[in-house]
Amino acid sequence: MSSEKFDVIVIGGGSTATAIARDLSMRGARVLLLERHDIPLGATGRCHGMLHSGGRYAVKDPESATECAKENKVLRRIARHIVEPLGGYFVSIPPDPPEFADKFVEGCKKTGVEFHEMTVEEALREEPNLNPNIQRVFWVNDGAIDPMKFAILMALDAARNNAVIKTHTEVIDLLFDGKTVEGVKAYNHLTGQVERYKAEIVVNAAGAWAGEIAAMAGVYIPIVPNKGTMVVIQKRVLNHLVNRLRRPTDGDIIVPHHTTAIIGTTSINVDDPDKAYPTKPEVVKMFKAAVEIAPIVKKTRILRAYAAPRPLIGAVGVSGREISRTFKVFDHEETDNIEGFVSIGGGKMCTARLMAEKLSDLVARKLGLRAPCRTHVEPLPGAEDEVDIQSLARKYGLYNSVAARAATRWGTLAYEFLDETVKKPELKALVCTCELVTAAEIKYAIEKTWAVDIIDVRRRCRTLMGTCQGQNCTYKVAALIHELTGKPIEKILDDIALAIRYRWFGEREVFYRDQLRQAALKLGIYNTLGNLDRLMGM
Repeated sequence: MSSEKFDVIVIGGGSTATAIARDLSMRGARVLLLERHDIPLGATGRCHGMLHSGGRYAVKDPESATECAKENKVLRRIARHIVEPLGGYFVSIPPDPPEFADKFVEGCKKTGVEFHEMTVEEALREEPNLNPNIQRVFWVNDGAIDPMKFAILMALDAARNNAVIKTHTEVIDLLFDGKTVEGVKAYNHLTGQVERYKAEIVVNAAGAWAGEIAAMAGVYIPIVPNKGTMVVIQKRVLNHLVNRLRRPTDGDIIVPHHTTAIIGTTSINVDDPDKAYPTKPEVVKMFKAAVEIAPIVKKTRILRAYAAPRPLIGAVGVSGREISRTFKVFDHEETDNIEGFVSIGGGKMCTARLMAEKLSDLVARKLGLRAPCRTHVEPLPGAEDEVDIQSLARKYGLYNSVAARAATRWGTLAYEFLDETVKKPELKALVCTCELVTAAEIKYAIEKTWAVDIIDVRRRCRTLMGTCQGQNCTYKVAALIHELTGKPIEKILDDIALAIRYRWFGEREVFYRDQLRQAALKLGIYNTLGNLDRLMGM
């Protein structure tokens, strides 16, 4: 049993959990966050990164639309370095129902979603790759945000406010004193040890797994894990984020994201969020739907497909498309006579900060904390100031393109890791040529943001996420981890095998045409140059 007692233990490592840890630690609470794998892994780490204007929900789900419209503006302020303010188009393409456009206008007006109608000619001048048969177009203030970095930066800010962040530590049971939850029992996957921690309040923010955590307390919350499959294509084919002007359905969004574009998304209820996998029929359906929006998509190479388990709040058996994307806080003292235990479910990545504020208000009252929420005004680490790309490049002797990518991923934090290159110029070496990632950035991710293996580094730096999908950087990242941490070679080889399997797992449903040829090349490189077939039986 740890001798240290916390005010709050937060279970989970997604955007909601890290936002809660940040909020409560800023109010003065002593917080411990426990995540069974890495930050973030579930819905946040596998979403399409859309910073919603609220337009997608303006007709069917007005409560969610209003939440998104408000939080959109907040995140543009506090996380500006990881937000790309693209703007979005809602486009009507036959056979989209013409009457939906009028409902869309009415819904936007009622929910506060910023919008205006454009002429088709204006839209095609801005987006020449759009389907020329579009009939009506509306601009909204959609954007793109790096969801992985969003959660990591919130955890980093929480740690700067004395929170303790423990990744790869899985809660396996709750500790009770009568009908009061007084802590958790957790398994540390890095040490192989079972650990026990106590706190005044345990917060269940485990996303699609929140129902499983609630069951440890003998209570039920109506979490419906809902699979959203997404498809990544090799390049940005549009300048704006584009939605179909109709009720949400499969394949009706294209999101420019870093150096790629993401097609989304399905909405399928699943029994087990750990088994939310993409399927080839879903990929084909969404790819065809994206071609209807932008015919140029047909000429692009699909890099991979992946699926995220949304933690929707709703009745079992109800279609995912019919369940609201809003959220709910559960005070189990009121509903189940269980003290010291609070849960949260539903919501979206872009409303995570708001969700955390509402839950933290409740927890603060229980703890007697009077400090107000400040997360809507305090910038996340790296967003304190604008970064002048040319100045950054000159200071450290980098190409402008390399400096720009570092600033896009980290904002002013880029100065922290690039400072090391002054005394150690070798840290300026490019490890990932697709995403222009330096050794200095990877070193920072390992030493400052809890990255322990190749996949952890990928989430922070976008290594292995470019057009080669790790073909050229996997070995180099592995070598850096060994050099910086002293991790045994046997463990490094395990890391390589796991990283490659995860990449191939996302590619296996898109093995056709150009991607099949790319996969064959990669297999040849891994086996003939890396001898991975001999080392690990691959």
